Amino acid sequence: MPRNAEFDNNMVLLSAMREFRQHGYAGTTIKSLEHATGLSSGSLYNSFGGKDAIFSSVLNHYNNVVVRQRVKEHLESNPPEEGILSLFLSLLDYSDDQPHGCLLTNSAVEFGPINSGSQPGIKEGFEILEKGFQTAIDRLLRGQNILAGSQAARLHTHSAAKLLAFYQGILVLVRFGRPKEQLCTLINDEINQLTGTTT
Repeated sequence: MPRNAEFDNNMVLLSAMREFRQHGYAGTTIKSLEHATGLSSGSLYNSFGGKDAIFSSVLNHYNNVVVRQRVKEHLESNPPEEGILSLFLSLLDYSDDQPHGCLLTNSAVEFGPINSGSQPGIKEGFEILEKGFQTAIDRLLRGQNILAGSQAARLHTHSAAKLLAFYQGILVLVRFGRPKEQLCTLINDEINQLTGTTT
């Protein structure tokens, strides 16, 4: 029989998400999750399971409410040139002096290639982004009347993977504290070169 939750599940996952983003998996404890979510350890265990299970739930929530939403907002709702650029520039749109970065990026760096129950969520998040980039690139090529198999099209063969790598690199530099002005210039130059846009 399903348990009637006495709290807002989305708000709990959002609070836990902030905790993991700020402190990483290793630096987050059940005690800190109690403080962040306002739930007791018993409620957390009963609702989500142990720390691994909570983190997996948080990653799934992050992919659904952050990653998919960003792809929809930028890459699916705009012309491809504008969407790709706006997605990258949105990475610089934060007010915190010490941004906590992307949960996927931070977790991938923290876990590395080790086997973990959290790996599927990280992999899924990257796949959502790469698929979004690939769809935008396909639209870009069609808009520029570039035929599949042509030399111009072949130049874009690995563009989605390159954009994913660039996206993660920008997030690492954001987390490291690289000035926004430098990152903005880097983003504009790279995306303009990819899309053939001149400024």
